[in-house]
Amino acid sequence: GEVPEGWLRGEDGKLRPMKGEAMSFDFDMGGGGGGFGARPKLGGKGGLQDNFKNFRREKLRAAKERAARERDEGEKRKDPAAMQELRDKFIEQCKSYYGVPYAKRYHEPDSPHYNAPLFLDCCGLVRQVLRDLKDDFGFTPGPWNQAYQFDTLPVRYDTWDQMRPGDLIFAEGKYLKEGVKPQKGDIVHVEVFLGGGPEGKSCLGARWGKGVVQEFESWDFVAKSWEVRKWHFCSLDTWLEGTCKSFHPDREWKRREWAPGARSIFNA
Repeated sequence: GEVPEGWLRGEDGKLRPMKGEAMSFDFDMGGGGGGFGARPKLGGKGGLQDNFKNFRREKLRAAKERAARERDEGEKRKDPAAMQELRDKFIEQCKSYYGVPYAKRYHEPDSPHYNAPLFLDCCGLVRQVLRDLKDDFGFTPGPWNQAYQFDTLPVRYDTWDQMRPGDLIFAEGKYLKEGVKPQKGDIVHVEVFLGGGPEGKSCLGARWGKGVVQEFESWDFVAKSWEVRKWHFCSLDTWLEGTCKSFHPDREWKRREWAPGARSIFNA
């Protein structure tokens, strides 16, 4: 077959580069016939080192563009009109889960909810909606419960009538059953404020073990498994602005690091 320029065919029939020719490889990831797998350039100026510098320069440029884009998106999220639009979207997405049961363990096999495709408790509803709208909010929430959600919303109101629809109501309380491990900060429940009803106290959430996600006339209720000590009224604005991190000075929320079991091949 034809021997490419700069190459020689040996006695064994294999192609080898001609001696004395410098070789450089083009690592350009763009179009134009370049990229990995393209024919190596012979006698290229600068060689491999220059190509690596160009590759690194391109990576840095892309990182700067991404950071600038994220800053721009962050500023857009702080626009009052955009925040209100996302607040409304959050409420509507919560309502889309009306009728979803709380947890399977509260239902017998003959219950219509026993084989439900989805179960959502109080914090599970909020987490699910944030995950559904992660592109709108600009983050994916952590896997922890209502205590974590409470720690990520630092803007608090003194009274309930300062809240706006979409804000969150957290209950700080004590479990009535002996031996039940307390939650961090004793935050035992969360619901979403709507502001309707006869007293303007309506809300939505997953409240009862055998119940479903639904709207309630008031957030002020007597629970069966815990006794409320204090209600906390939290603004949704921090999330609407694209921030979801713990603001508590003494509580850290970290994912557990995987550790191999005693019989694992990784524990040899």
